[in-house]
Amino acid sequence: MFKKILFTFLVTLSLYSIVAAGYHLFEPEDDLNEITDALVIDYKSLNEYVLSGNEGAIHYVLFYDKRIQDSEYVRNTLLTTVQNDTQLQLDRIIDIVDTSEIEQDSVTLRLTEDWGIRNIPALAVIRLENGTPVLVSKLEWNSEQMLSAEDVEIWLADNGLYQPGETMEPVETPES
Repeated sequence: MFKKILFTFLVTLSLYSIVAAGYHLFEPEDDLNEITDALVIDYKSLNEYVLSGNEGAIHYVLFYDKRIQDSEYVRNTLLTTVQNDTQLQLDRIIDIVDTSEIEQDSVTLRLTEDWGIRNIPALAVIRLENGTPVLVSKLEWNSEQMLSAEDVEIWLADNGLYQPGETMEPVETPES
């Protein structure tokens, strides 16, 4: 009888060890300070992404460069604060466009030529009008005065995504 109990215990312990080892081998790594590739649009793909929408489609975009510390601050701190204040799911509303594939010397020039953006990071509203992407609104980083959560909330309100008030109730997110 003792041998059966010991055998059952050892088999159970072996199975548990195999399952635990397998789980730890294939466990996904969570880095909350890093943006996953699934959430990021390549800069080369942005125009095609905007053009793939229906006429009048609106895209809310954060132009982001992982090489720039200010971009990290806006993405990981400022937008998180705004999301907590407004109760909006900004990660579902705002698309992140990674501009780090552009040479660092020419990022500003290229963004100015393509989208009218002069500083990174920048929030932008892009609408598809007559088959052409049009910059409707932008909120750019200014090295002389940092963006604040209030600046972003005002920008969200100006673009119809948020209605500030005493109760800070979120408004319904428009369809893209």
